[in-house]
Amino acid sequence: MFPSPFRTLRPALLGLLLPVAAAAQTPAPTDTARAYKHQLGLTASPVLDGFFRNNRSLPLGLLYRRQLTPTKALRLRLVGQYSRRDTTNYLEYAPSNTLIGFVEGPNTTALDLNVYAGYEWKKPISKHFYYTYGLEAGFGWNRLRSEYLLQFSDPGQVLPAVETYSKTVNTWGVQTRPFVTLQYQVANRVLLFAESAVSIVYSHQQQDIVTKHIYYNGPGYGGRSNTANVFSVAWRPIQLIGAAVKF
Repeated sequence: MFPSPFRTLRPALLGLLLPVAAAAQTPAPTDTARAYKHQLGLTASPVLDGFFRNNRSLPLGLLYRRQLTPTKALRLRLVGQYSRRDTTNYLEYAPSNTLIGFVEGPNTTALDLNVYAGYEWKKPISKHFYYTYGLEAGFGWNRLRSEYLLQFSDPGQVLPAVETYSKTVNTWGVQTRPFVTLQYQVANRVLLFAESAVSIVYSHQQQDIVTKHIYYNGPGYGGRSNTANVFSVAWRPIQLIGAAVKF
């Protein structure tokens, strides 16, 4: 009596179907296994000298990273700061007993914008700690303006009755910064970081000063402009601190 063909094929069919069934029951990779290629973060640049006095208005920025490989990334950084200081008006007596009073100011306004592009490499320290190192280059512009309105009371009419003063300083600069960053992986998609850098800057500065005197017998004007080119190298122990999200 010949064996049933189904009985003969059963072991072969089971051998083919078991791997398929096992693959179907294997769970999909969890989110922790994903390799995120983008990072977007917020940064702040504190000043260590006079920490509590000089950090009331911090340069703030955006940091974007594009992961090329698990250990290499491109980065773009935008940093800006705006500050304004209005000095309290006051009166005082000069040595000649001439009454001097600031009617307005001195007031100071500062605006600073910088953009950088760079490349970095990442190395692991432990499960949650990493460090990166690299180089970025950028362009920056800074504008500083100060002004005041000063009033005199001079019976001898030697001093002007009113003096207005304004100084505007514009600075353009190119720079490069070798940097080292310490990163801490808080969660799968969130990290904290602090960065140290050496700033190498070449800048062009233009300063314009305008003074206007109104005497008792008429007005008078004055002013001057000058330019300067500056090269500087400085180590920034903490160039920035920040937090970023991966996506």
